[in-house]
Amino acid sequence: MEDNKRLISKFIATQILGVVATVNEQSKPESALVAITEAGNLDLIFGTSNQSRKYRNLINRPHVAITLGNDPGKPLTVQYEGEAIEIKGSEMERYRDLHIKKNPRSKKFAERSDQRWFKVKPTWIRYSDLEAKPPNIFELKL
Repeated sequence: MEDNKRLISKFIATQILGVVATVNEQSKPESALVAITEAGNLDLIFGTSNQSRKYRNLINRPHVAITLGNDPGKPLTVQYEGEAIEIKGSEMERYRDLHIKKNPRSKKFAERSDQRWFKVKPTWIRYSDLEAKPPNIFELKL
């Protein structure tokens, strides 16, 4: 399992953007493309405005699905499910700085007063490398 975790972590480190799916008050899915950073132990970090649909959804229903991998030339993806927790205080500053280091273009959003940060702890991950021979596909339940 540790080898699989390292493989997933290595892939996530190469990804800048991911699609985050949440559920609204009517139990309908909503998704958004966001900058993503791995924060260790397969936890993911992303920011959003407290005025966004995503923020409202996460506060009321913290379960999310995230898809990483959008290179049409390399059929490698990670499907990721977990629970999003809003980060505050000194922990928020640490993760925000980590995120900006990986995604410098996010700095302009990080400085906004409405910006909020979330850490997602994984509950399930599916790794799919369809280019490998044979394809390397596995799931982790965490």
